[in-house]
Parts: sequence; C-alpha cells; structure tokens
Amino acid sequence: MATVKDIAQLAGVSPATVSRVLNGDPSLSVTDETREKILKAADKLQYKKVKKTLPGTSALKVGIVLGHSKEEELEDPYFLSIRKGIEAECRKQGIVSTQIIRIHPESELELSNELHGVIAVGRISHKEMARISKKPVHIVFASHSAGEGFDAVEADFHGAVQQALQHLMSRGLRSIGYIGGTERELSSGRKIAIEDKRLTSYISFMKEKDLYESKHVHLGEYSLQEGYRLMKEASEKGSLPQAFFIGSDSMAIGALRALRELEINVPEDVCIVGFNDIEMASYIDPPLTTINVHTEGIGSVAVKMLLDRINGREFPYKAVLPAQLVIRKSCGSN
Repeated sequence: MATVKDIAQLAGVSPATVSRVLNGDPSLSVTDETREKILKAADKLQYKKVKKTLPGTSALKVGIVLGHSKEEELEDPYFLSIRKGIEAECRKQGIVSTQIIRIHPESELELSNELHGVIAVGRISHKEMARISKKPVHIVFASHSAGEGFDAVEADFHGAVQQALQHLMSRGLRSIGYIGGTERELSSGRKIAIEDKRLTSYISFMKEKDLYESKHVHLGEYSLQEGYRLMKEASEKGSLPQAFFIGSDSMAIGALRALRELEINVPEDVCIVGFNDIEMASYIDPPLTTINVHTEGIGSVAVKMLLDRINGREFPYKAVLPAQLVIRKSCGSN
C-alpha cells in the first residue's frame, strides 16, 4: 500500500507538504503545479487515504500535565489561567473526561494508557514527558516550545518585552531596570534553569540602545514576596533607575509595596511595567501598566491542536500568540 512518504519521493516534495495537500489544508501555500504533481503521484501509486476510527470527543480522555504545584499556581496565576483555558475549551468541544496530573522532580507516576492525548502546561521537557509515558501519546506543549517536531503554543515574549520598553522610552525614560524570576524546566526528574525570554529580550533591547547596566538587573523567584525583596535590594544599592520592567504582575505588586514603604512615589519617582495582566493589576494603587498575555487563549489553542493531531495531522504546528501592552497609571499614563 502506498504511503505519504512514497508520494513525496515521487513528487519531489516533503511528506508534510503531501499530507497537507491530501488533507485539503486551506492555510497551505503551494503552486498549482506542485499541487497537481502531488495528486498525480497519489493517483499513479493508487494511494488510498485510511480513515482512522476515532472516538467522539465525548469519549476522548485528555490529560493536563502540570509541572508546578498548587502553591505555585496561586503565587503566579499565569499557569492557572492557561489551565482554565484548556478546561473551558474541552467543555466547549464536548470533552468530558480530563485528568489533572501534577509532576515534580521526585515524581514516579506514569500516565494512564487510556489517555488519547496530553497537554503539558509549564516548563516540561519532552524527555520528562517520555519518562512518565507508558506508551507514545499525542502531546501539545502549552506556554513554551519543547523543540523541533513537537506541537506547541506560546506567547510572543520577545515582542511583549519590546512593547513595554519602547513605551517607557517614548516617555523619555532611558534608565530602565529589570526584576524577574528564574525559569526552570522539569527534565529527566530534575528542575534545570533555562533561558527566560523576558530577561534575554530585555538585555538584547537595552544593549542595542547602548543603555544596558547590569547593576539594575535583579533576579530571584517568580513570587510576590520576591518582588518585594528584590525592590528593597535594588533601593539599598543607591539610586534607582527611572523605571523597572518586572517579569510578572505578582512580582510587580510586591515591588510596589516595597516602594510605598520606602516612600518612593510611583510613577513620579519610578515607573513600573508588569507582565501577565492578572485581574488584580487594575485594582492596585496605582493601577499597573502591564503586558496582557492571552493565557486562556493559549489553553484553548492547545486543545484545538491536540484534537487536530488526534484526528490524523502528521506534521507539527507551532503557534505564537501576540501580547498587548495595557497602559495604566504606574508609568504615568491614564
């Protein structure tokens, strides 16, 4: 029986292109000549598309694998919001069976053989997913990319940081500090520090403008308490920069409390921009300028990707969702 790879070899194109043409993918951009070549090759090889027998969505069993604890979700609701987006989209799609699985460095659990697919939320490597899987299973990584060959959906961290810094510079601010946490990926039973795109994008942007000063970078963990501690630490070093970009709203709220205790006014003395646009951001004093990340949208898209993969898509997708700057009073704007 002819396969997609056989057709690809005869037509001189990639198997992914063949698959997308034969499945009528409307987003595929190929010439009419290439499309015709693929269809003729399929006809010559007498290719017959095999329809996979799949359960209806109500019978699907989907696992939501979380690489963080309940306490960490409460500290920084970024991942909690993604999970809510997944659960809402599952209900919308008629999927009634979902399983929440929390893993940690010492975890010995294994995924159930009954799962049709899994959405991994947080910094979880594909090696870690393989470690806890009894059998190959469809996986979508939500909030970060696990590398080539895997379905993933994440936010445009680089574009978001640029928006924040460009806004601050448009207000005439040149001395801009950074407060953030440490990103860690769960891999092979260990949590390993990895690149934080918020930090690397900040450093790249500031160096490009010849404005980078390492003394204004303060790193800890992603929590309200750490935002408070790091802002106090920054003030003890002497003069503060004109503004701070802070890697999460939770950290920014802690930093605002520290500034209030130090009798440093926001935005008159120091401007603050956060990241995530959590609900509390618009209610604190002053209301927080921040980056709105479509976290629930990340969860929703992840479910649609998983269903698409279960239904036979053979090639990986990567989706990057845009983020928008929400301007409030913490950087001097109404």
